[in-house]
Amino acid sequence: MFVRYQKLNEDHIERYLRRVESIPLNRRPLWGGMDAGQMFAHLRRSLELALGDYPEPDHSIWLTRIIGRIVFTPIPWPHGKIKSPGYFFPETIEGEPERRRLLEMMQKFVRETQENPNRIIASPQFGPMNMLRWSKVLGRHFEHHLRQFGV
Repeated sequence: MFVRYQKLNEDHIERYLRRVESIPLNRRPLWGGMDAGQMFAHLRRSLELALGDYPEPDHSIWLTRIIGRIVFTPIPWPHGKIKSPGYFFPETIEGEPERRRLLEMMQKFVRETQENPNRIIASPQFGPMNMLRWSKVLGRHFEHHLRQFGV
């Protein structure tokens, strides 16, 4: 089974926004230990990394850069097996304010991708990527977590 996903860009932003807005704060995930507020914070932090708003050192090596090309294909990811680094979770998370911050950050990311598609920001795991590559990576990442919450 392959996972269909769309880039996080101007063509698909409205669909992603609607899906994020549709998640009840009390919805339990289909897998994993995050609640909805934590998932919103997790996705927001990934956008901040992509925009350079939350700088993290590039820890990538040739192997992780190759793996990064494979990971963001339609091959399904294992559920609940990959853990995020600690910086992906703020200390206190309030669901609805976090959802609003995520929605704003999604729109900011899409604007930046439109205005500066060749801007390079390094991923801590996968190395330097332009905004168009980030759009693909984030689309896959969002799809994984939105499915985790049944939307």
